[in-house]
Order: sequence, then C-alpha cells, then structure tokens
Amino acid sequence: MAEPQAEAEPEAEPQYEFNEAQEEIFLELSEKITIVSTFLIMIGLFRFSIGILVGIFSDLGIGIGVDSIIDGAFYFLIGFLGKKVANNFQKIVETQGNDIDYLMDALSELRKGVALAFWLLIVSAAVWVAVVIHGIIDAAQYTEMW
Repeated sequence: MAEPQAEAEPEAEPQYEFNEAQEEIFLELSEKITIVSTFLIMIGLFRFSIGILVGIFSDLGIGIGVDSIIDGAFYFLIGFLGKKVANNFQKIVETQGNDIDYLMDALSELRKGVALAFWLLIVSAAVWVAVVIHGIIDAAQYTEMW
C-alpha cells in the first residue's frame, strides 16, 4: 500500500528588496524618527511626572495636574508609536526578504500615530471652542449684573 505523499508547502513569494540608495533613505528616516520619538517620550514622562507631583503637593488636589498628566500620556504614546515606526524602517535595512512586510508594518504604525494626532486636534479644537463660548457667556452675565 502506497503511503500518501506529503503536500509540498508553497514557497513564500519573494518580496521586493530595496536597493542600497533606497535603504539609505530608510536608515536616515529611522534614525531621525528615533531621535524625535525619544525626545517625545522624555517630554511625556516629564509632563506626566509634573502632573502627578503638582496634584500631590497642591492644595487644590490632583485635578490641578490633570492637564499635564494627559499631555504627558499623549506625548509618550506618540513617541512610543514613533519608535515602532523607526524599528520597522530599520528592519528594512538590516534584513533580507521582508522589506514590503516591514514597510507595511511601519506605515500601519505611522497611520495610528497620525490618527491619534488627528483626534487630539479635533478634541482640542472642541475644548477650545467650549472654553471660548463659556467665556463669552460669563462675560455677558457679568456685564448684565452691572
């Protein structure tokens, strides 16, 4: 009786490999994103820490430091996402056979960071409009009292 033959696994299709000039662009981009991301992470940790300290040592309570805590968390998150983008760009340069996968991973992380920044902009604009409207209403009520 003949034994069933094992099916040969299909070989993964070879991916496009970037040339040296293209890889140099990815390397430079990776290095600069790493520097910026590291700076954002440090700012984030600093702002977060300041928010906590102000909240702890202020007579007004933790609420006074909430803006710094939120700012710090967002700086940190954007820096963290930037580091992931930089790492994927670095992998394009350092490895063979997976350039497109790493490029797509980097673009996916970049998309997350841009989406986060977009929504932060929308929320910040909405808060700004609310503060302006509140100020106008308060000013109108104040002038009516006199």
